[in-house]
Amino acid sequence: MAGWSSAGEWMTTDDGPVPLSEGDVFTLVHVGEPLTQVVGGEVGVWCDGPGIGNSGIDLDFGTEWPDDFPIAVSADWDLIPHTVEVLPNDNATYKAAASELLGFRGVIDPDPPLVQVIRADLEGDGVDEIIVVAERNTSGSLNPANPGDYSIAFMRKLVEGEVQSAILGSSVVEEPPDESWIVALDTYRIAAVADLNGDGRMEIAVNGRYYEGSWTTIYEYINDDLGTWEVLSVGCGS
Repeated sequence: MAGWSSAGEWMTTDDGPVPLSEGDVFTLVHVGEPLTQVVGGEVGVWCDGPGIGNSGIDLDFGTEWPDDFPIAVSADWDLIPHTVEVLPNDNATYKAAASELLGFRGVIDPDPPLVQVIRADLEGDGVDEIIVVAERNTSGSLNPANPGDYSIAFMRKLVEGEVQSAILGSSVVEEPPDESWIVALDTYRIAAVADLNGDGRMEIAVNGRYYEGSWTTIYEYINDDLGTWEVLSVGCGS
């Protein structure tokens, strides 16, 4: 469980008793898929270990870990109050944007493969944001990965007439200094764009994977000065 919202504040498992009960009903939100409902099962501590413990509830996602999970929300409000649209992955403008951001990270790729392009109006102000994931994984695995491979997730937003980019996650595989160095790639997927706390504005949920683990981070767009802000995060792995 990543957390919850109370009186307009984001709460984590460090803030008090987790509001979970067996039999709770959750709506599954996954970009590009219809909303579905599931009933929660056993409540317990997941990913237990020394200094680790995530409170959670057993849910049937219809997929096995560590696949790209939907986001489960216990809510009685409209989860998608504004536009969320999956766009084709061959858009030259967004490829160029990804190429530029990768260049800042030392990667030269004039034609980066896009794996997700999403148009969304996060704030309901009539100005769309574009959320993009670009990824190159020539090894087909996370570890070992090939130097020069990458995964990057970012959002493009028009601010005072200028397009700005906010990074939601990035991983670039660098040339190892010697053979003992672990060469691994983290990957990112946009799991959901939805109103997760009932304030009428939509957040961005990003699923990440690394070798033998995964995590989910929730980002909220605060304002044009602060941009996106991490409000919740949860993960499990070795």
